[in-house]
Amino acid sequence: RQKYEVALQNVQRKEFEKQLMWERNQMILSDKYKKIKKKQIEKEKSMKRKKANKDQEIRQAKEANDEHLRLKLEEFKEKERKFEERLLKHKEKVKLRQKEREDYEEMKRMERDIK
Repeated sequence: RQKYEVALQNVQRKEFEKQLMWERNQMILSDKYKKIKKKQIEKEKSMKRKKANKDQEIRQAKEANDEHLRLKLEEFKEKERKFEERLLKHKEKVKLRQKEREDYEEMKRMERDIK
């Protein structure tokens, strides 16, 4: 009977040790899972921050580019306006010279007619 009790105690002790080991392993696995999950969440947050920063940089670059293009367009329009003014002045000068030439020719014709 004593052998039976000792054997039972050994079996119970081994079962208890197995249970403790299983619980310990579960805790370790749980801790590892928590650490992995925490790292994963941190990584996702980091990626979101990086994406937000990148989007902000792109938006700022686009705004700067739009402003640059707007200034270039204004500059181009100003040059075009000045060119139109110069062209108009040139046309007026050409008309004036043409008129002077015609007046001169008319005067010469009249002088010939008088002679």
